[in-house]
Amino acid sequence: MLSAVRDGALYDEIRRAGLQHHVWQWQSFAAFSQYRRVYEATGRYLRPGAVALDWGCGNGHFSYFLARQGVRSVGYSFEAPPPLMAGEALFEHRRGDPREPVKLPFDSDSFDMVLSVGVLEHVHEAGGHFLCFHLPNRYAWGENLRRVLKRLGAAEEFHPVLYTSRSFGDLLQATTLEVVEAWRYSWLPRNHLSRLPAIMSQSPAGVAIINSIDAGLERVLAPFCQNWAFVLVKRPAATER
Repeated sequence: MLSAVRDGALYDEIRRAGLQHHVWQWQSFAAFSQYRRVYEATGRYLRPGAVALDWGCGNGHFSYFLARQGVRSVGYSFEAPPPLMAGEALFEHRRGDPREPVKLPFDSDSFDMVLSVGVLEHVHEAGGHFLCFHLPNRYAWGENLRRVLKRLGAAEEFHPVLYTSRSFGDLLQATTLEVVEAWRYSWLPRNHLSRLPAIMSQSPAGVAIINSIDAGLERVLAPFCQNWAFVLVKRPAATER
């Protein structure tokens, strides 16, 4: 199925169902492809029968991906259940209490993996793997450009908290988690690419060109990529002697 994601089969399914009009991350094939690294990385940790927590599931776009992989997921958020996932047998929504923003209503070891996609940067705190994606990079050229434009009076929005590998590591000091993988990705501002003509933003050939340019810039100018990704796992319990 992950190869199908790469060749656009998942996005074709989304378009046929008319779902791209309800999820801003899917407004074009070019914007959808910002998650190609996320999907591929997640696929390395998926196991048959896995149960995942989509922490901060929002509009349900990542829970939708998990369901298409045959993964049962629980979407946790402070909002109402995402309409996108209504009637999905592999999805359950749990609504959190904003008065208890840190404590999650789940027992330890309830999940095989926990996923945070564009969520942790809005929290400022910190059994299985914890996969954190779309964490804004401190040196991302786009974030810093928007900060400058905002100061000049432009109607720009940016993340108030940005991360380096060190600042992310600081969050982990009080936890039992350790980093398995870490990398920076996504150089191009994908959501803005939806404004390009359809021949570039919607066609497989056009998006393949965009993806190739993005991949090249990721390699050459990695420090200035938009996002960080981290895969974490619980440290083994200390053995008593």
